[in-house]
Amino acid sequence: MINGYDFPEISYFIQKNTFTGSEGDSFRYRITYEEDKLKASVWHKDLCYELAEDITEEMFELSNDGLVKAIEWIFSIKKPQ
Repeated sequence: MINGYDFPEISYFIQKNTFTGSEGDSFRYRITYEEDKLKASVWHKDLCYELAEDITEEMFELSNDGLVKAIEWIFSIKKPQ
């Protein structure tokens, strides 16, 4: 658990795994390893990442601190239900 959220530790992403999650019917998020960084993505449709069109993305350093910042960023742009 990181900052109260149930996310994997940084080692999960260093192994090039992808983590996805959602809240409600219209808030989806994803963190993945890309180019030695963490790529966080958010979209507000009940669709998978591959079919979503309006995706907001941000890159973070591949570190524990970068992961915390990515999680904070994800939930800072969450639209109210």
